[in-house]
Amino acid sequence: MRIVLVRATEVMPDPPVEKMANTLISQGHRVTILAWDRSNTYGERKSVKRLANAEADIIHFGIPAKYSGGIKANFKGLLLFQIRILRWLFQHRKEYDAVHAFDFDTGFASLMCCRLLRKKFIYHVLDYYVEGHILPSRVLNSIIEFFEIRVINAANATIICTEKRIEQIRKASPKKLYVIHNTPDTVQQSDASVSMKGCAGKVKIVYVGVLSRMRLLKETVEAVAKMDDVEMHIGGFGEYEEWMRDAAEKYSNIFFYGKLQYSETLALEKQCDIMMAVYDPSIRNHKYAAPNKFYESIMLGKPIIMAFDTGYDDVITKNDIGILTEYSEEGITNAVNALKARRDEWRDMGERAIKVYGNSYSWSIMKERIGQLYSEL
Repeated sequence: MRIVLVRATEVMPDPPVEKMANTLISQGHRVTILAWDRSNTYGERKSVKRLANAEADIIHFGIPAKYSGGIKANFKGLLLFQIRILRWLFQHRKEYDAVHAFDFDTGFASLMCCRLLRKKFIYHVLDYYVEGHILPSRVLNSIIEFFEIRVINAANATIICTEKRIEQIRKASPKKLYVIHNTPDTVQQSDASVSMKGCAGKVKIVYVGVLSRMRLLKETVEAVAKMDDVEMHIGGFGEYEEWMRDAAEKYSNIFFYGKLQYSETLALEKQCDIMMAVYDPSIRNHKYAAPNKFYESIMLGKPIIMAFDTGYDDVITKNDIGILTEYSEEGITNAVNALKARRDEWRDMGERAIKVYGNSYSWSIMKERIGQLYSEL
């Protein structure tokens, strides 16, 4: 089958899209990716994305916008992106059989084209839009939720990233529903070119991802900056990127690596001691969060810090593979100190985490589900 994946990021990198593309190609499908480059202005640009054991063409649409900039600031860019999606899918209608769209900012336009052209449509919910974004009014919130529910109901198949999301989309009635966790593929090779910064012997905390608000990133940096025996290693991009560069220059135990490819991300995480994925629990969507960082931590066997009442806090507690924190600088300080005090137990925590990964979340399990989904279209 010829499949178009559509994502409102540059996909440079984007682990969920990369893993899906790599898996589909390995199962005999042809894959093209449509992506939104928010840092440049141009009509259309083609590149080749090197995956774990395959390659895929990416069609980039250069439309300026800001990550985590909000719907008001990005409305024009988002509207232009919808037009580009529709135009490309219509112009290339003889070159694909199915569209696999990630989230509502690609899903609605993709669905409209698929219904017109009688193509198969797969809707992949990484974030339920109205609970993952701050919208300017209740009216707009209700309108967007109304249409996202229609997208879910109309899709040939819907994917959610954790079983908890079944409750979140309870207003919808998907024709077919699959759970595909955002877990990493063990086939993915680490990139040896990532040189570890810092001092040997110090505890190393790592975060690589979107550098945005509601993830306690600034507070964590400020907390770690006060600790003589701890370092913070940060990679990624987003609205806090310049702030992180400045912090790395200001503090001797804060290190910033910039944007990393996924293999580089895993390489850096593998060399560190503690991972973090601390999301603001006051945001309803975060109660259902399935952070890449959680899955990477259990695959690599690293203790993780997460916030109470978010994502996989129950899995962490049940298996004792990390520690939960209040969403505050004081909370992160206490969490780091508590994990430091259990340093002799990190190896046992890691072994339990790897076992959890293998039994419930491994990408080999997810591959089977993806194969089943596409075979049943």
